[in-house]
Amino acid sequence: MPKNFGPGPGAYMLPTTIGFDKHDISRYRNPQYTMRPRCGGGGKPFGPGPQYTIETVTRYGKVTPPCYTLSPVLKGLAPFKTPGPGTYSPEKVPRMKDPRPPAYSMACRLQGLKRFNTPGPNQYAVPTTLGPKVPNKPSAAAYTMAAKLDMKGQPKSPGPAQYGGINAEVYKTRAPLYTMSGRHGGSSKQASPGPAAYLPLMGGHNPGGISFGRVCDRQPYITADDQLPCID
Repeated sequence: MPKNFGPGPGAYMLPTTIGFDKHDISRYRNPQYTMRPRCGGGGKPFGPGPQYTIETVTRYGKVTPPCYTLSPVLKGLAPFKTPGPGTYSPEKVPRMKDPRPPAYSMACRLQGLKRFNTPGPNQYAVPTTLGPKVPNKPSAAAYTMAAKLDMKGQPKSPGPAQYGGINAEVYKTRAPLYTMSGRHGGSSKQASPGPAAYLPLMGGHNPGGISFGRVCDRQPYITADDQLPCID
C-alpha cells in the first residue's frame, strides 16, 4: 500500500504562464502559439507581407500616442458700445408746444398670433370596442374577411351537368329535316342548233357516191392449196 494518501502535483490548478487569459501576474508571460493546418498555395495573397512594424500592435489594436489639436486664438469679447452724447441731435426736434404733423413709421409685417393648438378628438387613442378588449364596455361582433380557399380533397368525379342529354328523336317520332341548297347557275348561253338546223326528209340511207381516183390492179390472194397438182 502507498504511504502517502494525499493529492499529487497534478491535482492543483495553478494559473497558466502562457498567453493573456488567466495569466499569473507574478510569472513571466510566455507567448501563446496556435497551430493550424497549412493553407493551400497559389492564388493572390490575403494581405501585405512583413513590411509593417508590429512592435506597437497588441491584440487590442495599435498603441498610438495622444494627439493634440492647435486651434486659432479667439478674439476677446468687446464691451457693449453705447452711444455717446454727441450721437444725438436734440436741436432737430421740433418744439413740443407747437402743433406738428403726425409721423408714421413703416415696419415689417408681423406674423399673426398663433392660436393654441389643442388636439382634436381623433388625436386620442381610444381603445376599440370590437371584440373583448375593453372590460367595462359591451363588445361588438368582430368579423374577419379572408380570401376564398380551395377545398382540399374534393371529389374529382364529374357532376350531373357534365353528361349530355339524350336526343328526343331517338325514342320519339323524328321531325322532317329540310336541306336548303344553293342557287344553281342559269342555262348555258352557248349557241346550240335549233330544230330548223336539221333536215328530217333526208334522214334515210344515203347510197355510196362516185369518187374519182386511180384504179389499182390487185394481185389475187394465193394460198398453199393453189400450188397442189391437179388430179385427173
